[in-house]
Amino acid sequence: MPVISAIEPQRRKGRYNIFVDGEFVVGVGEPVVARLGLRPGIPFDADRLAQIGRAEELQGAMDVAARLLSIRPRSTREIRDRLKGKGYDDLVIDDATAKLAGMGVLDDAQFSRQWVESRTRSKMAGARKMRSELMTKGVDRAIIDDAVSGIGDTQELATAAAIVAKKLPSPSADPAERQRQLARIVAQLQRRGLSWGIIKQATASIRDPEDAENG
Repeated sequence: MPVISAIEPQRRKGRYNIFVDGEFVVGVGEPVVARLGLRPGIPFDADRLAQIGRAEELQGAMDVAARLLSIRPRSTREIRDRLKGKGYDDLVIDDATAKLAGMGVLDDAQFSRQWVESRTRSKMAGARKMRSELMTKGVDRAIIDDAVSGIGDTQELATAAAIVAKKLPSPSADPAERQRQLARIVAQLQRRGLSWGIIKQATASIRDPEDAENG
């Protein structure tokens, strides 16, 4: 049976050429060389070549996912969609996401907590909005429930108040214009996923400025 006669580095860092009985056969990445235990002297046949091809494709998918995750945290669904768009098949995507999850690199629960913390710090979204955002990213409902479970009325009111202060720092003295301002700010707060009770408290100074001053 043919055997690997040499493994030589390419000019491209981290890549190697595999020679079988003195003839070049295939180029391969360093992680695959290590994972498959490739070395001179071991048998090399069609099955071994196919094994290298599968391992190279899996490593490529994991490299793509790792680069995406180095830019920002992402959900499993987001990574799967991006890999699908790159042309990887479902079996490779399954293996890649499973390995990344096993390494703790891809974790929907951690991603959801980070998402909620970030949106809470920015004070630009309520719990309902964050639920909707995480659902569009394919996160499981139970994970979402856990991630937003710590958001209470106090936090939501602070979020609503921050939006009002930023979008409408000075309500108009004209009742008609103030009513239009109120309608615009209420619509914005609703789009942020805040409840009507929270919106009503946050917009009290716009609805009735005299009561707000006396209160």
